[in-house]
Amino acid sequence: RRRTAMATLLNVYHALVAHALLTFGPAYNVRQFAALQRNASYAFADGTFSPSDMEHLVFRRKLSRARVGWIAKAFLPSQSQPAAPSLAALGDGDALQADVRVNFILCTGSISGLRGVPVYRPETLDRQMDSYMRTYLDAFVQVDRAKGVVTLPKVCEWYACDFHPSGNPSDVLDAVVAMVRPDSRLGKELARLLASNKKPTVKFAAFDWACHVRLEPWKDVEC
Repeated sequence: RRRTAMATLLNVYHALVAHALLTFGPAYNVRQFAALQRNASYAFADGTFSPSDMEHLVFRRKLSRARVGWIAKAFLPSQSQPAAPSLAALGDGDALQADVRVNFILCTGSISGLRGVPVYRPETLDRQMDSYMRTYLDAFVQVDRAKGVVTLPKVCEWYACDFHPSGNPSDVLDAVVAMVRPDSRLGKELARLLASNKKPTVKFAAFDWACHVRLEPWKDVEC
């Protein structure tokens, strides 16, 4: 049940984001990005829902809130256009669980994320989620061995408590390292850096509010 619900909702979310990009065009700044996330919507049985509704009321319902106040206000669901109650209820029910991988697998359309989007299938859901997450991390985690710096995606700062209750950058890094493929380029770079016995400095990349012109199918090489 959980896999079927999660796969279906992820596919609906990405279809909505892709449809919004094609209909309204890509965002180029934070205001346009917020409008795209909150205003593009599909009609449901008892209301409407936007990408923001799905992210915060369904996928992130049991995860932490953004640590930056204005970000939370900009992307929290609109009160004037509430989500379909039956859809929002999924976030409180047992069909979905809190899953830290959501931070990396929700393709919002931003160029700070991957352009490709998988079609999730219940029977391979966890493998697909793991594969997409690792591909995302390989693309957006940066390691500077000379300076002893690891730069993580901005989402790791916004939702730091998803990765560790302390929200401490070093604890977040430890959690991210555990998600990386050890035999990947990133995994090997992190291993060499951590083997130096020098505690790395953790930084967070800026988020780019500009969007891809469109989303494309993503071929899962692991599944």
